[in-house]
Amino acid sequence: MTTNTVQEVTFDEACSFVIKLDKKTQRAAWMAGDAKAPVYEAGLVNLTKDEASMMVHYANDRSVQATLYRIKQDADQSSSE
Repeated sequence: MTTNTVQEVTFDEACSFVIKLDKKTQRAAWMAGDAKAPVYEAGLVNLTKDEASMMVHYANDRSVQATLYRIKQDADQSSSE
C-alpha cells in the first residue's frame, strides 16, 4: 500500500491505532497499537456508512471479510464525558 498519510490516533490510554490512507486507491488500513497483525482494511467511502464490508488480514497470510458497524452514542453518554 502506498502511504500518503500516516496518523496515530489514541482514544484513551489503552487504545491506540496506526492508520494509513492511500489517496490513489481510496483505501484505509489500520493496526491496533504496535501490533503488526491483524491489519484491518476498508474503502474510505465505506467508512462513511453505518454498515460496511472490510477485510481483516492476519499474520499467517489468511484474510477474512468482516462487517464494520457504526455504533451511535446516546446523547446522555456523550454529555457525561
